[in-house]
Amino acid sequence: MGVLSFRDRLRPCHWMTIGILLGGAVLVCILFFNDPEAASWYPPCVFHKSTGLYCFGCGDTRALYHLIHGDIPGSLRKNLLLVPACLFLFCALVKPQWLNRPAVLYVAAGVIVVFTMLRNLPWEPFCLLAPR
Repeated sequence: MGVLSFRDRLRPCHWMTIGILLGGAVLVCILFFNDPEAASWYPPCVFHKSTGLYCFGCGDTRALYHLIHGDIPGSLRKNLLLVPACLFLFCALVKPQWLNRPAVLYVAAGVIVVFTMLRNLPWEPFCLLAPR
C-alpha cells in the first residue's frame, strides 16, 4: 500500500473549508488596510438603499473594520449585533452539533428580527441602534 500525499488525504469538504478561510483572510486583509468610511468603492446595503430602513447587517463592514483594529466600542457603535454574532459563529465552529438544537436557531432568528425592528424606531434609545 502506497503512502498517500497530503493532497490525497484531504476530502473535498476540507478543500472547501480551506478555500473559504483563505478567501475570508484575503477579505479581512483588504478591510484592514482600507477604511470603509474613507473608501467609496465598498458596496452599499441594497436593503437600506431601496427602503431607507436599516437591516440587521447595516454597518457591519464599518463595525468589522473597527473590530479588527481592536476598537470594540467603535465596533458596537456601528452595529451592536456584530460582536455577539462573532461569538455565536465562533461557538458554532467549535461545537457545530450545538446548531442542531432548534431552540438555538429560533432564538438567533428572533434576536435578528427584533434587533432589525428596534434599530429602525425613531425614538430614544432605539435610534442609538442605527449605525452612526
